[in-house]
Order: sequence, then structure tokens, then C-alpha cells
Amino acid sequence: MALIPKTKHITGALIVDGSIEADQVKTDSLTANKFRGATEEQYFNKYSGQSIGFNTYVTLHEFDFPTPELELVKSQSIETTIDATIFTGTTSEVGSTVYLYIEVKVPDTPTFRGIGIANDDGIASGYQTVWLEGNYLNRFGAGQVGNIGTYRAYRNLHYKEKEEQQEMLTNGLFNGTGGWVAVGGTLTSLYGSLAKIEQDSNADRAYFYQGTTVTAGKTYRFTGVSNALSTATGKFHISSSTDIADAFHSSPEQIGASTVTYEAEVTIPDGVTSAVIIGEVTSTTSGDYHVFDTFT
Repeated sequence: MALIPKTKHITGALIVDGSIEADQVKTDSLTANKFRGATEEQYFNKYSGQSIGFNTYVTLHEFDFPTPELELVKSQSIETTIDATIFTGTTSEVGSTVYLYIEVKVPDTPTFRGIGIANDDGIASGYQTVWLEGNYLNRFGAGQVGNIGTYRAYRNLHYKEKEEQQEMLTNGLFNGTGGWVAVGGTLTSLYGSLAKIEQDSNADRAYFYQGTTVTAGKTYRFTGVSNALSTATGKFHISSSTDIADAFHSSPEQIGASTVTYEAEVTIPDGVTSAVIIGEVTSTTSGDYHVFDTFT
């Protein structure tokens, strides 16, 4: 009786400080600094039994390209082989031409895949160095291959200045008051889309806030709307704590009689790791309120 070797497998994490050579690797998750191997994928597709008439256009075949394995960037090409029989319906010699077209459906707006957050710095002789933080696997290789001026060439790269990243606030549309905390007053949601902060009977500062994690030295874009339903003026603040006194950015006073969008690009001071977004009604009169809309 022949012995059948038991399949070798590893349960849990496998950490390799070096290289792995294999014909196939099967895993739920794989993280590596570099992949080497085929940069193209080939797919086979076949269709038959199509009939077309003279001087007509016919869609012969529709097909999709699958997503490359591991979401790696690979070349995808189309190769078509056709076998055709042409019937003329007459014994006379007839001349004709058959055209084959490939129609590619693309989005109305190009889909860009981020490869990192770019930083730039000027260097000697008029050159500018751009480096990336948080590169995605295999989407962007090492650019410099020698001295200045000998760089690898990449096609279809786009540098998008001030590209907005993931939204950092929770419930910035004020569908209710979840995620926000009131201080010195009462916070309510109007119409499921507005935040109303109302001064109470104490002559103190009435406001609401929400904190989010930030990185010192980086710049963030804040946008907020002051709504005309307000009975008193209001302000936007960005603070290092839940106290307005620690605010490192404050807006001008927003007049309650008009709807105004306030936008600011704020650089986080050294040592600050949490930014607290604040909406304040600046009146100390009990019952006065300011209405805010859409914080991002």
C-alpha cells in the first residue's frame, strides 16, 4: 500500500524575515514589501454561432475583465481570433469587408486609486522631491534608480492637491443628536438635519462638541453651516479640549439672520492629538439659540 504524505499546513500567523518561493500561495491575508512574478494575466473566452447581415452592425459578444488577484496592478490585454464563413447568396464574385470593433465601457468620471499621501520639498538645482506616505502594495515602486535625473517613468499618475480624505466626524448631518455632547445649554435636532443649541438659565457659554483624533502638523479642512433659523449669533471653534478656552481656531461671529457656510483649513499645533469641534451660541440670554447645519 502506497503511503500518502499528509498535507502540511500552518494554523495562525506565519512571519518570514526573508523570501518565499512557491508555485502557489493560498491564504486569507498576505502582506509583503514586494511581489515578483508575472505582470500580465490572460483569460480565455469563446463564443460561436453568430449570424450577421450585409451592411449591419451586430454586438457579437460582451465580456468583463475580472479584478486582478490580490488587487495587484497588472497588464490586461485582449486577443481575438475569429473563424468566419461568408455566404454571398450568389455565384458571382462579390467583394466585401468585415470590420471588428472593440467597445470599452468606462465610467463617466475616471476612478483613481490612491497610492499615498504626497509630501514635497525643494532641493538644489531647481528639482523638487515628492515622497509618499502609506504606499499601497505594488502600486508604486521606488522611483529613483540612480542619480538625480535618472528616475523611472510612470504613466497616468495624477497629483491631486488638497484631496479630501475620509470624513472624520460622526453624524455631521445632525440626523438626531447622536455623537454630540451639549454643555451649558440644550441641544436638539430640527427636522432631522439641523442642530439647535439653546442657552439655558445660567449666564455661561452654551455649546456642543465632538472630538476626533488628529496628527500635529497636518492640515485639516473644516466646513460648517450657520442657519438663518437662529435667534442669536454663533461661532465655530476647534479646540484641544472640550473647553472653548483651549480653542486654537475660532470663526468670526456668525449672524443668525442669514445662512452662511464657513470653511477653514486648520493646521494642528504641536503636541495636539485630538481636535474638538464646537458649535456655540454666543448669547448669554436664556432661550436664545443658534442653529447649525452640516459639519464636516
